[in-house]
Formats: sequence, C-alpha cells, structure tokens
Amino acid sequence: MNKNRFFLLMLVVALFGFQSCTDKDEDKPESKLKQGELTVDATAFDKWVYVSLETGKEVGKGDVKSKRTGTDWDIAFHRYDVRLNCGKSGEGKGGAYLAPDKKGKAGWDAITKAPATGCATDKVMPIVTAYKMPAPTIESLPASPIITGGDHGTWVKKEGMPPTYTVSNQIFVIKTAKGKYGKLWIKQYVDATKKGGHITFKYAIQENGSKDLK
Repeated sequence: MNKNRFFLLMLVVALFGFQSCTDKDEDKPESKLKQGELTVDATAFDKWVYVSLETGKEVGKGDVKSKRTGTDWDIAFHRYDVRLNCGKSGEGKGGAYLAPDKKGKAGWDAITKAPATGCATDKVMPIVTAYKMPAPTIESLPASPIITGGDHGTWVKKEGMPPTYTVSNQIFVIKTAKGKYGKLWIKQYVDATKKGGHITFKYAIQENGSKDLK
C-alpha cells in the first residue's frame, strides 16, 4: 500500500511539473520582431528628420532648435546627430543602451534580448547648427548621448579636411516612443558621391512589448 501511494505521489508531482512547464511556454508571447532598413537625407544643418520605426517612414522635418511633440516619431537625424523620443528631446518612453562589444552583422545577431538596466535618455549636447567660416555655429540642444556620443559621434567618426567619415558599425539597443524594445545599426553616412548626411540604418522592433530581440 505504501508503495502504491509513493508511485501515486510521484505521478502527481510529474504531472504538476509538466503542467507548469506547459503553462510557462504558453505564457511566453510569440515573437513579433519587425525589421526594416531606411535611408534618410539629413544633410541640412537647420533641420531634424523625424522617423517612425513602427511605420518605417519619415513623419516630417523640424527646425534644428525645436522639438517635435507627440509620440508619432521614434528617432530623428541631423547630420551625424541622433535623437530619440525621450528625455530632453521628446515626450515618449524612448532610450538607448550601448553594447560596446557588439558590432556589424555578428553583433546584430548576437543581441537577442534587451538588457535589464543601462537605458540612457536624451540630454542637452553641443550641436552644429550652421557650418560657415571662420567657425561653425555650435548650440546646446537635445540629442542621444549614447548614439551621438562625444567628438563626432559614437556611431561615426569624422576626420580631416575635406572630411572623411568612418562608421563604427556599433549596434545599439533602443526603445521606441511607446516603450517597445528594438535594435539599431547605422550602416552608412555618405552617398555615392561621398557627401555626408545621407544615413542608411537597419532597425528591428519587438512589437509584442517584450525584451526578446530574436
């Protein structure tokens, strides 16, 4: 009798464990990772180009000294400067994380989940608003410190005169205006004539709201 009770107890435990695993798998949302690639003309010194990553389209341009309101945009470009809809730049829930050892396609593929901590929102930074001799006009305006970075940016480096531009192929984890997680890879800064401000970038957004990026 004791043996029968023991086997019955083990059967109940096994069934409970199976049910728990099944429930856990069912609770995990199905991945809805939306990916795309865009090229924007951000050559103007006096304009920001605003983009919605959820629609994959430009949503407008705005004066370099102004901020766009609302949550219809996620990211904006001004020359090599980048801003996200968060912090000093906007009303959204955006932000960026730096993954310093993740670059290029290998880095893109390696990032499969957004980090739990380290999100940085936009702050006021030095931005070139006009390029004229004898010196450019630099003003304090909001931008992403993680993506724009310091001297000439985290994602692109400018050297010499006439200038040459070298992209770092750094991969960033980002959040949209609505707080959805994603990945960003800014792949190019120049056009076929080597003119700066023509930005090509790849992005992926997890539409189910989770941190899953694969």
